[in-house]
Amino acid sequence: MCFVKHVVRYGVIAALVGGTAALVAGPERVHALITQTRQHVNSAIDAQIDDPVALRSQMRELAGTYPERIASVQRDLAELRSQQAQLRQEAVVSDRVVALANADLDQMKGLLDKAQTTQTSLASGNQAAIVRVVFNNESMDVTGAYNKARQIQQVRDAYTTRGNDIQRDLGYLTQQEERLTKLETQLQQENADFQAQLWQMDRQCDSIARNDRLISMMEKRQKTIDDQSRYGANSLEQLSSRFADIRAKQEARLQTLGTGTTITNYEDRAKVELDAQRAYTPDVFSKPVAPVRPSVIEITPDSPAPVAAPAHGTSVQAGGTSGSLASTSH
Repeated sequence: MCFVKHVVRYGVIAALVGGTAALVAGPERVHALITQTRQHVNSAIDAQIDDPVALRSQMRELAGTYPERIASVQRDLAELRSQQAQLRQEAVVSDRVVALANADLDQMKGLLDKAQTTQTSLASGNQAAIVRVVFNNESMDVTGAYNKARQIQQVRDAYTTRGNDIQRDLGYLTQQEERLTKLETQLQQENADFQAQLWQMDRQCDSIARNDRLISMMEKRQKTIDDQSRYGANSLEQLSSRFADIRAKQEARLQTLGTGTTITNYEDRAKVELDAQRAYTPDVFSKPVAPVRPSVIEITPDSPAPVAAPAHGTSVQAGGTSGSLASTSH
């Protein structure tokens, strides 16, 4: 219950904040924001759809629109032709009314002429008589006959104008009929061409899908080759090549380390000798010490194998030879 209260509270707050922002920004900016958000969402969704899937969806959508568009044009054509039929019927009626009115008007003019002639004759003969006109079995005086004639003339003029308007409207409708008929023919032709090429476009979608799969597979293999681990291998040939590469690197490393050790030994010996020379400091005030002559050993081709060194102060004669080993101690 407490959770529901918090949700309702936050919802009310969000609605108030959103309403306030909408009032401040104005409906145009809010509409633009909604449109931009919708476009971003649609773009994000389209980015996750593969090209073949999108193409097939567009093909199905386009294939479904043609019958609907053709049916819409045909409905408009049917409605337009119905209006044309009605107008043509009204035009026929108007023409008939005008014809009847003209006939009655001609008859009325003849009757009025006779009535006028009769009145003139009676007036000239000083005869008192009432002249009446009978039209369509209806008796009326001369004034009524004139009024009747004017009514007939007004009806004729009205239906004549109406007939002209109908002909003008029929002209407009005829133009629209020609355009709609042309559009219907065009849509039917496009639909027929689309249905004829639908199989080919479907095969093109399959080809695009195969190419996408091939590209994905090759990229995956290339990534495997580039990113494989130190001892990773996907085939016997790669494994053998990897072993040879590792052995060559190890041997080169061992040789480098061995050479470095030899150089280091020489450096250590040189450092020790230099340190010993620096540590020896002669006493300039002490009595000079006579240098010690080292023993001289002469070895000839006839000399015997070397023996242990004799004690100081003795002389060793190499048997039967001119060589001698002398040791002198001072």
